[in-house]
Amino acid sequence: MWRSAFAWADQRKRDQIEQVVARADRARNDRLAVGRIVAAVVETLGRPARPFDLTITTLPVAGTWTHRPDEHQVLVSEALRADPATLGDVLRPVLGELA
Repeated sequence: MWRSAFAWADQRKRDQIEQVVARADRARNDRLAVGRIVAAVVETLGRPARPFDLTITTLPVAGTWTHRPDEHQVLVSEALRADPATLGDVLRPVLGELA
């Protein structure tokens, strides 16, 4: 059973590495999407953005969902976070207030 156990462990390591790479790719794409939304808001404002703090937290809830518990935090569902157009619709007014 040692060979089977080592084969399983090796495959599990590969799976975990693939998951880490996929999360890093998603995080990079998220940063780019949010960066584009901020750039669009700044262009609309016609001035540079003021320094601001905004935390976007993605929650594993069903459907397209968002909630803003306070001025500097937005909660979004995974489905909303995965849709750049809808994310933009949610974040533009928030960023317009903060920036």
